[in-house]
Amino acid sequence: MYYLIILLFIQRLKATTEWFGDTRAYMNTQQQPPFYDIVYDESDCPYGLESIAIPEYVYFGEMIAAKSVREHSLCLQYCLETTRCKAVNYFESTGGKKGKRKRHFIVIWLMRPPVGWVRICSVTNSLFFLLDQKTGFCELLIETQYDNPRLMRPFKKATYYEKIKCRTEGEGEEEIEQQQQQLQGKDLFGRRLQEEKKEKNENIGKRTEINKLNNEKEKEKEEKKKIQQQGKGRGTANFAKKN
Repeated sequence: MYYLIILLFIQRLKATTEWFGDTRAYMNTQQQPPFYDIVYDESDCPYGLESIAIPEYVYFGEMIAAKSVREHSLCLQYCLETTRCKAVNYFESTGGKKGKRKRHFIVIWLMRPPVGWVRICSVTNSLFFLLDQKTGFCELLIETQYDNPRLMRPFKKATYYEKIKCRTEGEGEEEIEQQQQQLQGKDLFGRRLQEEKKEKNENIGKRTEINKLNNEKEKEKEEKKKIQQQGKGRGTANFAKKN
């Protein structure tokens, strides 16, 4: 009888793990805006794997799996392969010096502490989860931030991804066309700048020539005035001698 009660009790419990603590999540502030992320994978998504990324944020919702990955693109691929996955949390590797593989254990509890202290995690057999600091950490979520916005918390060196899907052929072609248009626009803009520079240089050259001509004309006028003044002075002197 007692064994049956214990088994029923264990089946209802959800395994959880403390993940850095809720206080750290509150202390961290978001500094980067959300962005549109595209990853190209020729095997699964030849036209690109797109998602909406919210950096320095994680969603403290219910998980269906947790895996260590080298890149965030693998985390997105795992989500596509899992039918119930709607979003992911990707935690960057904490690093470590080369040649030294630093590892630490995170205790998996069989009791559920208050939400915020813990991260819900799927557990197979062991009561310890081994985490390699050289690899990133991926959490597959069955909820999104729209299910419970209060569970979105700031978290450094982590990114929340949602709306994960493979791009279609049309979307890939549209992006190529947009890139070509952008390149053409840059070329046209560069040409316009070059033409404007040429026009400015030509105008400057014309202005300098006009200024030179004006200066020469002014010099000629001044010389004529001097000659006229000298002629008048000589005429008055001759008239004075005759008298």
